[in-house]
Amino acid sequence: SRLVQTLQAGADAHMPPKDQLSSRAITALEEWVNKGMKWDAAALKDRPSPKVEQLKKIPAGYEPSLAVALSPDGKRLAVGRANRVIVHDIADENKILGVLEGHRDSIRALEWSADGNWLASSDYRSLRLWNKELKQVRHLSEFEGRVSALVFSPNNKSIFTADSQSAVRGTVRQWSVDEGKQIAQWEAHSDSIYALAISRDGKQLATAGGDEVAKVWNIKDQNATAILEGHQGAVYGVAFKSDGRHLATASSDQQMLIWDLKTKLKMTEVRTHKGGVTQLKWTPDDKAIVTSCEDGVARIFRGMQTHDGAQRSSTAKESKLSGAKGRLHAITSSADAKTVAAGSHSGEVFVWQDNKLVATLGSEVDAVQSAGQLSFIKDVLPILTKAGCSAGACHAKADGQHGFSLSVFTYDTRRDWREITEDAFGRRVFPAFPEESLILRKATLALSHEGGQRIKPGSEEEQVVLQWIREGMVYQREGESTLQKVTVEPSVRVYRKGQRQSLKVNAHFSDGQSREVTKMVDFVSNDGEIASVSKTGEVVVGKASGEGTIVARYMGQVAISRVTVPRRRRFQFQSTRRCLCIISLINWLMTSFNVWVYCRVNYVRIKSSFDEPRWTRSAGCQPWRKRAPTWRTNRRTSERG
Repeated sequence: SRLVQTLQAGADAHMPPKDQLSSRAITALEEWVNKGMKWDAAALKDRPSPKVEQLKKIPAGYEPSLAVALSPDGKRLAVGRANRVIVHDIADENKILGVLEGHRDSIRALEWSADGNWLASSDYRSLRLWNKELKQVRHLSEFEGRVSALVFSPNNKSIFTADSQSAVRGTVRQWSVDEGKQIAQWEAHSDSIYALAISRDGKQLATAGGDEVAKVWNIKDQNATAILEGHQGAVYGVAFKSDGRHLATASSDQQMLIWDLKTKLKMTEVRTHKGGVTQLKWTPDDKAIVTSCEDGVARIFRGMQTHDGAQRSSTAKESKLSGAKGRLHAITSSADAKTVAAGSHSGEVFVWQDNKLVATLGSEVDAVQSAGQLSFIKDVLPILTKAGCSAGACHAKADGQHGFSLSVFTYDTRRDWREITEDAFGRRVFPAFPEESLILRKATLALSHEGGQRIKPGSEEEQVVLQWIREGMVYQREGESTLQKVTVEPSVRVYRKGQRQSLKVNAHFSDGQSREVTKMVDFVSNDGEIASVSKTGEVVVGKASGEGTIVARYMGQVAISRVTVPRRRRFQFQSTRRCLCIISLINWLMTSFNVWVYCRVNYVRIKSSFDEPRWTRSAGCQPWRKRAPTWRTNRRTSERG
């Protein structure tokens, strides 16, 4: 088929124009053509997400606080810590009022009703409603993915939820609180929905999407009345002003924007954050906006100024709430913003009063560590590096790729680890069901991935990443040995043209141990004409003579294998007889020369028996002396005697 022919490496014209499909992809397409090119409608259907019953236990030590909520009266603080909800009494020295259990995945959202009689909590495909006495009343489970956002209606009769399948879609649903039945549903975004907000009159609903868009919906007919496209990253937070005419949005692009919903234009831009803005709350009196940020700082903004075209160094008065540690995922505040609480990825929750840090509610399992053996530094990072994820053409671009950013050649390993495990509320990993982790579904091409397949399904590399997620995604284990050097075998060798050789690379660690890492090494040849090298380390010697180098790069360490291809000279003889004849001739000439030299040195040369000698040798081997020349003319020529 012409289609298959143009995909081959040497085809002219060639498709794709600037790339080369893998042999596996070409073979798959060829098999499809050979089988009759049948249309498969089932392949376009979404693969059903796993059931809640399939989820495993969350790894020990993994207890992020992704959601916090302060009751309307400012007295009870609900904290999501891993798969438990812990309710504290702020007025009584943060005393624990209850520990709510039953969730299988990390708590994604927490919300109090306006009257304080209901508390809603959500995780993977699950929503639970608790009454004022913290007893479970409702359990809803008709969802597609993680329920990542919640908001009660102002009259407390319904609750809106957002459940998401990462990189697929985000769906909004409306439920009756009293009956637990679904009232309405619609697809709102093409990616996860991170936040919901409802206007005070209960007529408008705002959604924040991972597709870099914020939208405002008419609740009555589920039509979008505003699509706000001013951010350059995922939108993490939305909040209405009390009049319902203005909307504040927070994004991973480190900006907080305030929009005029009538004109759909930006009124205020706040660019003082040093990291992605993960959540925001607008106080009921419209005087303050509180934000949480990935840089570990909570902020309060007051006196927001409308953009009028004039240049200003600041568009709002900023107050920083210091003392927190790690990446902040969620924030909540009292009506007057005097009490603020924020949750971090480490599980700690920080409480400020009057801009002063007054309490740190720590995780109860800080010292617990997974009993597994895998770590990000030693086991997972080499796989991602080999797969090309840290290349400048992939996620190591200056601005990353589709919101996922890694450091070039893994120069900042701690940042890379956090980007995978903490960024976007940990959306790329799923500890309770590792097979559903976004980082693996993209790399194995279970989901559409612009970078193509990077890890083969069922491979050893996939199993290593799965096990690492299952064990709790440890960065580096306590006392773990560090990489000292890498060596390659053979390091030096002389090859014949066309010869093949498989290289073997060993990594040597600080504890004296070593292990083979050939599969994780990136091989490069400095001269492909002398010798080329495959991804698996197989060297193929070319037709050119000379000296080349194969570079083996592993985790910042480099080893080289020198390839020497000498030039070969061939002497061809027609027969052994010819060889012997030449040798005999040379021997005869040398013998004749020796005889002549002997005579020349030891005897007087006589031209003829009648001629007088011209040269004589004195006795005792004295130097030659010249006699007087004689002249004689013969019949043929005249010569000097």
